Amino acid sequence: MALDHQENKNPEITLTLQKSTRNAIVAKLILLFIMGSGFGYLMSKDALRNYEKSQQISLEKCAETLCVEEISQYKTALAADQNFRTVPSGMALMIAGLIILAGAYEFSALLLRLILEKIINH
Repeated sequence: MALDHQENKNPEITLTLQKSTRNAIVAKLILLFIMGSGFGYLMSKDALRNYEKSQQISLEKCAETLCVEEISQYKTALAADQNFRTVPSGMALMIAGLIILAGAYEFSALLLRLILEKIINH
């Protein structure tokens, strides 16, 4: 009994998955990579666009023309976003968005898994 315990100091764990489970995991990983790349690309483009806008505004120009147009556009843009002004409405919108996003993700992963199974089985 003591010998058995000493021999298993480094126990190994083996995880076996069915084909459908493995395909589901692979599909979700592929989909996460694609979605992450897409969102990263869009966020980078938005950040670049904001950077380019910031380069067009200078203190010298504002001192000369008072930047009335840029300031009024910025103020209008800030005031226009009324969706998240109250906490309950912001939470409700975020929950609805996450439900839609998670549903779209799961549905896409299911479709990708079915496509992978068709490819593997042929």
